[in-house]
Amino acid sequence: MSPKSSEFFKPVELISDGKAGDAFDRAKKAITTSVGDKVFDDLKGITSEEEQKISTIRVTAQKAEATFVAKIQQSGRESPEGLEYFRGMISNKVLKLTALLLIMESDIEKNGSTHVSSDTPDEVKKLLNKNISLDKAAAGQTQKGVDG
Repeated sequence: MSPKSSEFFKPVELISDGKAGDAFDRAKKAITTSVGDKVFDDLKGITSEEEQKISTIRVTAQKAEATFVAKIQQSGRESPEGLEYFRGMISNKVLKLTALLLIMESDIEKNGSTHVSSDTPDEVKKLLNKNISLDKAAAGQTQKGVDG
């Protein structure tokens, strides 16, 4: 039985609320809370059930992105609330990209290649690092999550 997106939405909410600056650590915590601590150290050992949970986290974060965009547009991109949603969206992207990269790297370890995304792992890493940098640049500033 595969998990429902709503089972994993809480980590998506948690990563996007509060203060910006530590999104990567929060993303790792959200993933390890759902599937266990070993996943970042033993890519080959990730089970299909764990991979499904990580994939569900990624898909949930990806779906939340549309809600972030709508909230930013409603609030106004440069308004204080719009900027809070924007910073929350960056943290959400860090979660999405961390989960995607984890699945891709596990796939490569197990199969020698990956077909999870049209992007290469290097492209995903570059995008992840860009979003981590944006998050760190906003360290200490309030960010706002979305409900769904």
